[in-house]
Amino acid sequence: MTWNGWIIYQKADAMKNADYIDWFINEAAKAQVHLQLIYREDLFISLNKESILHKGKNIQTPHFAVIRTMEPLVNQLLESHQIRCFNSSIVSSLANDKVNTYIYAQSLAVEFPETYPFPAYSIPDKAPLPYPFVMKPRTGKGGKNVAYITCKEDYQEVASQISEEPYVMQSANVQLGKDLRVFVVGNKIITAILRENTADFRANYTLGGQASIYSLTKEEEELIHRLIDQHSFDFIGIDFLLDKQNRLIFNEIEDVVGSRMVSHLTNINIIALYVAHIKKTLEENGEQEKDEA
Repeated sequence: MTWNGWIIYQKADAMKNADYIDWFINEAAKAQVHLQLIYREDLFISLNKESILHKGKNIQTPHFAVIRTMEPLVNQLLESHQIRCFNSSIVSSLANDKVNTYIYAQSLAVEFPETYPFPAYSIPDKAPLPYPFVMKPRTGKGGKNVAYITCKEDYQEVASQISEEPYVMQSANVQLGKDLRVFVVGNKIITAILRENTADFRANYTLGGQASIYSLTKEEEELIHRLIDQHSFDFIGIDFLLDKQNRLIFNEIEDVVGSRMVSHLTNINIIALYVAHIKKTLEENGEQEKDEA
């Protein structure tokens, strides 16, 4: 059978990622999976009625949806209409809130930097961490609005600019400008890439960082599996910082993960792998539903 799905983006992000979307749709077609681009702004999902509106009109629901927005509510709403989401609302809620992420890591005894969350309306006059430390939005991604705080004046300036979004303060007792991203598809480790930036404390590739393939040790793989074996992770990136002894320190999970570095540094077609995982998951779930009927 042909599986029909949506790939959901906000309009502005879809424009910036047009090539990626075309690549995804083409890889899906090769696997006899039909994928349609849907803008989040055009989608209205009822909470209490069995209807989903697209541009104000009822639309036939798909078998699945690839969610490329960082809005766990979308995943939850679609799942309430029995639409399989990649990633699930559980993963999206876990990854797109740093506090949720760190609580999850703590439950698994996975080490992460000393972290203090706080709401925008209650920023402490005195920071709970020694300088330097990092302040970043609780739901932020891609290094956006992350501040490196070196003194009281830095802290006061950043604190004065926070309006509504909750932040976290986090120890910077790690190697600055260096981190490791591990790509995972269907709970399998695909590759790991070390990102380094000598011009910025953030290692993000999109901020000018350099990237290279990284060979994980057995112990590092075991650490990663401790994080991913608890849930069904469809396609994520797990970011680790490195301490002064080059040990991996957990940082965050990317739910809407890109693959530019993988394409640039390897011959791995990670989108083809993701599509194969999606199709296999749908087929297995379809058989299970048939058995249960």
